[in-house]
Amino acid sequence: MKASEQIELWSLLSKALDYRSFMQSYITWKKSHKKSYGYASLARAAGFAARSYPRDVILGKRDITAASITRFSKAMNLSGEAARCFHILVCQDRPELFDSSLGDSIKSSLAKSKAKLAQYIENRNQSSVRIYHQNSWPLVYASLGTVDEGASLEDVCHRTRFPSYTCRQILKEMIVQELVSFDSEKRRYFAKNSHLMYQNLGGNSGFKNFYLNSLHRAEVKSRKDFLRKDRLFFASAISVKKSQVIKYRTQLRDLLDSFAESVESPEGDEVVTILCGMY
Repeated sequence: MKASEQIELWSLLSKALDYRSFMQSYITWKKSHKKSYGYASLARAAGFAARSYPRDVILGKRDITAASITRFSKAMNLSGEAARCFHILVCQDRPELFDSSLGDSIKSSLAKSKAKLAQYIENRNQSSVRIYHQNSWPLVYASLGTVDEGASLEDVCHRTRFPSYTCRQILKEMIVQELVSFDSEKRRYFAKNSHLMYQNLGGNSGFKNFYLNSLHRAEVKSRKDFLRKDRLFFASAISVKKSQVIKYRTQLRDLLDSFAESVESPEGDEVVTILCGMY
């Protein structure tokens, strides 16, 4: 699951009043990303033979069981504090499923769990804001590749074309800011979050400055490399329904996210910039 999606999921959970409404919100949210997703999809992911079970639970026709809590949590990509929060939400309706490992009481435990999720969201967003503190940081961060594979200092230098000293200093600052970790045995740096989290920053001034500087670099590059086959400079004007622009914005952003995620490679030897505007 992408970091941006994880934040959206945590947000849904932290705002849920009960587990049934959360499950319905989850299905609606999943459907916004994949139109074919529905109750049967959740049932399959959780391994239930009865495809109508999630729907019956959400409508209050059936109760969730102790055994199915874990299965639903995994199917909805809930782990750690998020899975614990979902369990406590279930306990509001099924207090007999609450035990001391979840806290002192259902009410206080739920409040603490939601507060932790809210803090996780804030920390993730603040991490993303810090990435754009300097214009060179996003390029170095992107050069780290996938969260699982990471990159060596040599990889970062080769991909960004920055001097070794510059890369080392930026990575050192990122470690202090808890944006990056370093494995001393593997001699590799690892990004803690997906660099695609820029999409959540909205009007953040740091990201806005990075975007404007990227526009300037695109202008410089286009004047020099406009006809190069390994570069793309694209612009188009189209007629659309004004009432649908917000929907189109979301669809375009999702397409760009999916594209970036599909082409990102641990063996990559160059960092490219994808710049988009719709106005």
